[in-house]
Amino acid sequence: MLKLATTIMLAVAVFATSVLISPVPAQAQYDAQQRAYEAGYQNGVNDRSQNKPLNLSTENWHGQNLIVYQRGYEDGYGKRSYGQNDAERRAYQAGYQNGVNDRNQNKRLNLSTENWHGQNLNAYQRGYREGYREGDREYRDHDDH
Repeated sequence: MLKLATTIMLAVAVFATSVLISPVPAQAQYDAQQRAYEAGYQNGVNDRSQNKPLNLSTENWHGQNLIVYQRGYEDGYGKRSYGQNDAERRAYQAGYQNGVNDRNQNKRLNLSTENWHGQNLNAYQRGYREGYREGDREYRDHDDH
């Protein structure tokens, strides 16, 4: 009886540990990617406003985070086409990042939003599709190497 109780307690401890600890690395990776994107975006905005040439190199980010940094930099620099105004650009960028995030978290494609309407909804959905598909492409490219 003691052996059975010990086995059950061990199984419960292993299960509880895996449930409590396993989301931490995933969240840490998500946080690192978010920081990489935001750093790239801000650097892109700064370089564009200072009339510096497009520069995707960095020593601070590597691997998957480098790809995310470069995407943020291109978005901030304005290399990608978003639309004609700031609201469209923000809608596109929000959609793009949500698409990448959903793809990276293995969520289904979801074009609905309560935040964007009219022309901005179209920009959001275009950004979401492109982000979702690019995340899919990056995933396949990463698996091929």
